[in-house]
Amino acid sequence: MMPPYSQHDILTTPTSFPTKLQKAMITTPWGNVWLAGLEDSLSGWWFENHRHAPALQLGWVGELQSNRLEKKKTINTQVWETVHDAPFVIRTVQWLHRYLDRDSADLPRLHIYGTPFMLTVWTSLLDIPWGKTWTYTELAKIVHSKLSSNPDLTLSQPKIAYNKTDCSPLFVRSVASAVGHNPLSVLLPCHRVVGSSGNLCGYAGGIDRKTALLSHEGAILL
Repeated sequence: MMPPYSQHDILTTPTSFPTKLQKAMITTPWGNVWLAGLEDSLSGWWFENHRHAPALQLGWVGELQSNRLEKKKTINTQVWETVHDAPFVIRTVQWLHRYLDRDSADLPRLHIYGTPFMLTVWTSLLDIPWGKTWTYTELAKIVHSKLSSNPDLTLSQPKIAYNKTDCSPLFVRSVASAVGHNPLSVLLPCHRVVGSSGNLCGYAGGIDRKTALLSHEGAILL
């Protein structure tokens, strides 16, 4: 059976999330998921209680724990409009059904927002084969190679410890941080990234979900 991920063109914009995205909630075997997108393009997938989700834009008022966040919501952030049958929702649900059947399926049209470094990390997650896992170091080497072949991607990332001939521990940690902020969990399969000893660590959607997703894909778990 062919893996349900196909490489395809992904629209990327090196900015933060726009204010006019829409949101919708769908049900999955791993819990409710909030989607974000516009027209036929999907830009976000977050489980409930997902770390690093854009709580302000999603309207997760219970997530606001400080005056700083309350102020940010008032001044800079608007809650995305809720929709139910937008094209990006329908196409994502169609993809999900194929994924659950372990069947070949192209990803829905994706439009992701972030720094050039983050975009490189997130799109590199699609290089991890179905049923396999990579360590953060293995992923970092792929990202490092891509950055080395396109140095312009690093120009807006002066704080990243990047050397053209060295994939340093600090660079690996920078990659790991970007993985944790992946806005399209499952579709850009950050659940396939594991610790150096194969331990299932660092999944913003929860370790139980990471285990369930890898088990569904037939990955060998330690």
